[in-house]
Amino acid sequence: MSLLKSILTTCFNFRNFKYIIVSFTILLLSSKAFSIEEKEKKHIVKSIKKEKNIEEYSDSHKRAAWKAYPLRVKAQDRLDGLSVTDLSLPVFLTPIGNGDNFRPLVQLNLGFSRKGWSLYDGEKQKIIETSVKNKYKIYAFLNSRLSTVQVYALGPNDELEEEKIYIFSPEAREFKTKSIFHSLIVSSGYSYLRYRQFSFGTFITHSLFFGLNYQSPLKKSKFGYFGDLSSTLYTFDSSPIREPSHFLDVRLGLTYPVKVFKNVRYRSHFRLGASSLNFFTFGRDFGFTGLFGPNLGFRTEYFVNGASSYMFNLSYAPYEFSRPLKERSLRFEVYKNLNLKNLRRARFGVEFSNSAFSFENESIEMNNLTLKFGMGL
Repeated sequence: MSLLKSILTTCFNFRNFKYIIVSFTILLLSSKAFSIEEKEKKHIVKSIKKEKNIEEYSDSHKRAAWKAYPLRVKAQDRLDGLSVTDLSLPVFLTPIGNGDNFRPLVQLNLGFSRKGWSLYDGEKQKIIETSVKNKYKIYAFLNSRLSTVQVYALGPNDELEEEKIYIFSPEAREFKTKSIFHSLIVSSGYSYLRYRQFSFGTFITHSLFFGLNYQSPLKKSKFGYFGDLSSTLYTFDSSPIREPSHFLDVRLGLTYPVKVFKNVRYRSHFRLGASSLNFFTFGRDFGFTGLFGPNLGFRTEYFVNGASSYMFNLSYAPYEFSRPLKERSLRFEVYKNLNLKNLRRARFGVEFSNSAFSFENESIEMNNLTLKFGMGL
């Protein structure tokens, strides 16, 4: 603990240290063709000969505000004669259970032309040709942010070929429409805070923190809302005096989706709202409470695959419009999200904030570094 304290103290003692510049490179998902052994092929051919028509879904399902995108494997690994006719797919929400739960559903339109060959889906059901020659359609539920659709082609002499088509849709998940808590992240972790007040000096704390983060799912109106809370839970140590302290940061506001990057794997939002910043101790004459101001932010998430994504948040809160660069708070956050099999989301990352302002004729500067881990409810 003492070594960690000395390293962090050294990092934050630079007087002109105001911002952190972070760069990261994310490799694009590389897909490989799906392969099966000869024994498995014979079993699939046998199963396919028990033909069943694919189930049709009505048009009465609710259409989602977001879309899905088909992604194919490399050209040399694709099924010969098969084409995907749409670059983007509308998503429909299908009610399940008692009607409070919905599952995302897409219709994948295919083109296929090989004499004597037939198409089958992953359930060994024959895909029936539509009223248009050589045109087919297949329905698929989106079980994760990167789902797969298996397509087989059976030849006249029982030859079997296949291709796995990926359906990318970051917003896809089964959800309860009546529960606002589905997108709530509860987090905790280690927090290092360095507080400097002109009349007092420097005060450093090491503590356990508690956090809540919520952002509403994308809807047809596009406007959503968010709420973030960070609070001290327990102080491990402080110097130069051992004194329990409390840090509280609250941000509330609206979100609006924007397309900043051409790659469809990015999801970005602008944020506009209000924030409140507080830091105080009990029985001591330093700290502050009730510092309010507007909050501007930008958030983007890059989906690596169906199981993980990277998130970047940047927010700015001015406290004095005549001095927007000196009387302000800056926050920078980087997270990695993991999508678990139970449809929950795990998150871990780092958060840094720098605040400088005047409060009741006191000059105050505060730096806060947090390592956090969170889980979705």
